[in-house]
Amino acid sequence: MQILSQVQRLLIGAYADSKSDGLVSFRKASDFSVCGTSNSSYSFFIILLKILLLLLLGKLFSVEKLVYFH
Repeated sequence: MQILSQVQRLLIGAYADSKSDGLVSFRKASDFSVCGTSNSSYSFFIILLKILLLLLLGKLFSVEKLVYFH
């Protein structure tokens, strides 16, 4: 039970961090090429990876639905 609660706390913390990082990185996206600090570029690439993962998951689910309906 202790391990589950720790994992849950980690997931909630990661979700909250991703929400705040998303806002910050999208605000700093225009400054990304200018300043190029490691912190802003790091969060920017994390957001790009998350978007790519969501797109891949969406494609997989749409393909499964197409196969299922046919």
